[in-house]
Amino acid sequence: MTETAEERSKRTFINYLTKYEWPYQISVFYQYKNDSLNAFEDSQAIRNYLRLKYRDFAFLWRLRLSRVDKEHIPDACTKSKSLLLPAHSLFCSKHTSSNLELSDELSSLLGVDVYVYGRTIDHKFVDQYAESVKTGTPDKLKKYIKTDQNIRRFSHPIGKKNLLPRWTPDSPKELYPHLDQLEARIYYYNLFQP
Repeated sequence: MTETAEERSKRTFINYLTKYEWPYQISVFYQYKNDSLNAFEDSQAIRNYLRLKYRDFAFLWRLRLSRVDKEHIPDACTKSKSLLLPAHSLFCSKHTSSNLELSDELSSLLGVDVYVYGRTIDHKFVDQYAESVKTGTPDKLKKYIKTDQNIRRFSHPIGKKNLLPRWTPDSPKELYPHLDQLEARIYYYNLFQP
């Protein structure tokens, strides 16, 4: 059985996600539902901006649907408490600037209001995320985005030369400056917890 382009993209994304170090994740959400309709067109601008601003970073991008509380979306017209909207999810090789600063910069770039949520993540989170991508059915993005093109949900790493192999207990310490000795022990301990 031949692999579809979507399956190949998903497999490649999961490979990069699980074989390299991603200590930080940022998600870019739209403030207004109508602005989120252009998420597919905005994705290239966001990736290009991050590639130029953070030249010594690696990013792994995904376009996905995210459930957002209705109270955070001023133009939400629904009786339910939440709604599905397109969002950009980026795994980062390092911490980016503050969420507020990045929100302002991306809002200015795109000409629409967005907010950025960033968080530190560990291998356990990454593995669970990879498993949900692997076993989950693709989001029905066409329903939420206005475009006639095929929607590309995953990207190859941006800043590939900055990728760092996934940390293991045998990894050389100098390659992982974000892990001091105590953090490394805690990190290692958490890796193998059920």
